[in-house]
Amino acid sequence: MTTLNIANSSAVASVSFGDNNAVGVKFTSNDTEYGFIAKDQTMVREGLESAIAGGQSVGKLIAQYRTEGQLQAV
Repeated sequence: MTTLNIANSSAVASVSFGDNNAVGVKFTSNDTEYGFIAKDQTMVREGLESAIAGGQSVGKLIAQYRTEGQLQAV
């Protein structure tokens, strides 16, 4: 499992990537990790890395992925 720690996000503390397209999102508001299945884990990871590098909102991107069906709650 690989984890991206998000230093400058007010909403998302970290995002982890596991086997079988598993994605875990830990929010800054609590210490619980929420599980998702990604349609395309590589696309989600690259999108998050790009958002972090560009100073964009990680929380908005995750919300967008959920709306688009790229991330489905499990």
